[in-house]
Amino acid sequence: MLEHINEIVAMQQNYAKTFAVVEKVKVRDLIEDALRMNEGALARHVVEVARDYEPPDCEINVEKHKVLQILINLIGNAKYALRRVRPRRKNGSPYAFEKTRPGSN
Repeated sequence: MLEHINEIVAMQQNYAKTFAVVEKVKVRDLIEDALRMNEGALARHVVEVARDYEPPDCEINVEKHKVLQILINLIGNAKYALRRVRPRRKNGSPYAFEKTRPGSN
């Protein structure tokens, strides 16, 4: 547990160093960092995360610490929303965060 906390602090410090600097980053890396920072809470609430990155190596120019904070907040909000409404799959397991592609209903 302590090792996980140290990793989170190190990641946040790394992002804080780039304050107000726009840089090219991989979207996948930002999302994975945000998920790692929410790992414990997602596990406690039994939330499975399905990943589907399209395109897989997409890069954007952003202030990465700000985008990371937004992603952390979105994941946290989604986790709390799932706490109230837990639809179940046919096999009885709860649904998770799932990305759907446009037109895939």
